[in-house]
Amino acid sequence: MLERAQVTNTGEDFAAVKLEPLFAQAAKSVTGLPTGRARQVLLAELESLRADAARYETAGDAPALQSIVQPRLLKLARVSGAIPALAAALMKNLADAEAAITPLDATASADLRARLAALKEQAASDFPAGHTLDEIDAEDKIIGPAAAALVSEARALGVTLSRRGEIAKLRKRLDGLKPRLDKTTEAGQPAFIDKRQKTLQELRANFDKFEAKDDLKSCEVLFSSIGAQLDAIEAAKRNHAAARKAYDDARAGGIAQAKAAKLLPAKLAALRNKALDAEGARIAKLLDDGKLPKATKAVADWLKQARTWAKAPAAYNNMRSGHPVKGAMKDLIDEPGGGAVFDAIVADLPDNVSTETMTDAMDARFGVTVSQFNHRKPGQDKAPDTIGKQVKTRPDAPQKNLKDLYRILRMVPVRDVKTIERITDYTEETGATDPSYFSPGVFNDDIVMMAGRPTDADTHPTGDPASIVPPGEALDPRAEIPGGGPIIVNYYTHTVLHEVAHGLDDEHGVMKKHGAEAGWESHGVGHVADVVARFYGYDAGYVKDMLKSKGTPPAKRPKRPKDVKTDKAWDDARQEVERWAAQSVEGASPWGNPANAKANAIGGRVYHEAYEGDWVSYHLAARRLGISDYQFRSPAEWFADMYALFYLDKLNPSHPSAGWLEALKAEADA
Repeated sequence: MLERAQVTNTGEDFAAVKLEPLFAQAAKSVTGLPTGRARQVLLAELESLRADAARYETAGDAPALQSIVQPRLLKLARVSGAIPALAAALMKNLADAEAAITPLDATASADLRARLAALKEQAASDFPAGHTLDEIDAEDKIIGPAAAALVSEARALGVTLSRRGEIAKLRKRLDGLKPRLDKTTEAGQPAFIDKRQKTLQELRANFDKFEAKDDLKSCEVLFSSIGAQLDAIEAAKRNHAAARKAYDDARAGGIAQAKAAKLLPAKLAALRNKALDAEGARIAKLLDDGKLPKATKAVADWLKQARTWAKAPAAYNNMRSGHPVKGAMKDLIDEPGGGAVFDAIVADLPDNVSTETMTDAMDARFGVTVSQFNHRKPGQDKAPDTIGKQVKTRPDAPQKNLKDLYRILRMVPVRDVKTIERITDYTEETGATDPSYFSPGVFNDDIVMMAGRPTDADTHPTGDPASIVPPGEALDPRAEIPGGGPIIVNYYTHTVLHEVAHGLDDEHGVMKKHGAEAGWESHGVGHVADVVARFYGYDAGYVKDMLKSKGTPPAKRPKRPKDVKTDKAWDDARQEVERWAAQSVEGASPWGNPANAKANAIGGRVYHEAYEGDWVSYHLAARRLGISDYQFRSPAEWFADMYALFYLDKLNPSHPSAGWLEALKAEADA
C-alpha cells in the first residue's frame, strides 16, 4: 500500500508541476487560432490529452504521463503556437510569388501561375490541412516549403526572361549583320583572310550555343568579338585588294617592261628575269600571308630593282673578268634597288670565282674587309707551335667558301653586317681555345672565324632542353623548339650569324634595352663574394680571394667568429663556399650545367664568372626560356645565340624575344 501511495503521489506531482503549465500554454495557443478545421482538430487533441492525463493520474501511472502524455502535449503546444507565424510567412511568400510572377510573360510563366493559384486556394480554405495533430504538423512541411520554392523559381525565371530579352536584342542586331556576315564565307581568299573567316564562323556557332544556355555574359562577349572580327576581315580584304592591285599593276607594267628590255649578255638577261620572277613569287607569298605593309614596300623596291637591271652589265662583266674593280660594284650597289641586283649577280657567280672577286664584293656590299688564311700564326691564341707557316689565300685562288660567306651575311640585314669592319677566315683547325670570336673596337670591330667550312654537314647541336633546364624541368611552351630539339645547324653558318650579332649589340646596345628579359646584371667580384658569404654564412674575404684565384681555396683559413657556435658548422660553411666557387668560375663552364645553376642559385639568381674577372647573374627562371646553353654565359651571348637562331628560322614565333627581334629586323631593313 505504501508503494502504491508513493507512485500515486509521484504521478500527481508530475501532473501538477510538469503537465498543467503545458496544458495552459497549449490551451491558450489552440483557442487563439482562427475558427476552422485545424482549430477543431487541435481542440479535440487537447481534450483527449486531458482525459488521458486524468486517467493515468488516477491510476498513479507516472511513466505513462511522462512517455505518452507529455510528448504529445509538447508537440500540440509547438504546432499550435507556430501556426500563426507559419501562416503569416506563407501569406508573405504567396504575395511575393504573385508579385514576381505577375510581370512575367504569361506563356513562359504558365506553370508557376497554376502552382500559385493552387497554393492560394489551399491556404485560404484549409491551412494547415489535416485530421490529426500529426497530419497538421506534416502538412505545414509541405505547403510552406512549396510556397518558398515558388518565390525562388519565379524570381529566377524573371532573371532568365530578362536575360533572354537582352540576348534577343543581341540576336536581332546580329541578324542585321547578315548581309556582311554572308560575305565572310567566300571561297578563294588568301590564307590569312580564310583563317579569320573560319574564326568568325566559330564565334557565330559559339553565340548560338550560349544563346541556348541563356548565358548573357558570354553572348555579349561573343557579339563584341564577332563585330571586331567582321571589321578586321573587311579591312583585311580592302587592304589586300589594294596591295594586290599594286602588285599586279607592277608585274604587268614596270616588271614586264624591264623583262622585255634588251640586256646583254643574254645570260644576264636570263638572270634578270629569273631574279625578278623570284622576287615576285616572294612578294606574292607576303600577300597571301597577310604581311601587307612588307609586300607594299617590296613592290616599290621590286620596281626599283627592275629599272636598275639596265645598269648591271658593267658590274656583271667586271666580276667575271678575272680583274675585279670594286668601283664598278659600288656604282651598281648605290643605285636604287642596286643592292638586291648585286646580290643576284653574286649568287650567280661560278663556284670557282676568285678570292679577290669575293673579298671585293663583300667590301663593296658590306664595307667589311675579308682576309683568309690557312691557319693562325704559331702560338696565336694558344694554338700549337707545330702547325707550320701561316699562308694567306692567293687572290686568284678559286673560292666557293667566300661565296658562301657572302650568302650567309645576306641572311641578315646589311645594316647589321656593316657594324663589322674586318672578318678573318681560317680554313684549318688549330686547336685554339677560342676558335671564333668577336673583337670590339672603335673603328676595327673584327670577327675571327675558325669553325669548319660552310660546306660541312649540319652537325652542330643547339637547343637541347637537357642542357638548358635543370633535371625534372621543362622548357616554357613558348620556347619549345619547332619540330622538337635539339637543333642541328651548320657550325660555320651559326657562328657567322652569332658573331655579327655581337657587332650589332656592341654598336646599338641591344642588350641594354632587352637584358631585363632574363634579369641580366653585371657585378664586381667583391659584390658576388658578399652575396655568397652572407648566403652560406662564411668569411667574405676568403670567398673573394678564392673567386679571384679561379676557385682555388686560399691557404690560410679564417678563424671561427664568436657568433658561429661550433667548429663543424664553420667548416661546413667553408666547404659549401668552396664547392660554389669551383662550380661557378669561368673554367667550370657553369652556363652549360643547368643542374649546378639550380643548386647554386641564390635568391632565385644564378651568379657566375662569364669571362675572367667578369661576373654576371640572371634569373634562374630564365632558363625555361632558353634556346641554347651557351647563351647563359653572358648578356652578349644571350642575344647572339637568340639572333642566330632567329635568322635560321629556329626560334619559336611565340618566344618573348621573337617580337622585338622582328622589330629590330624591320628597323634595319628600313
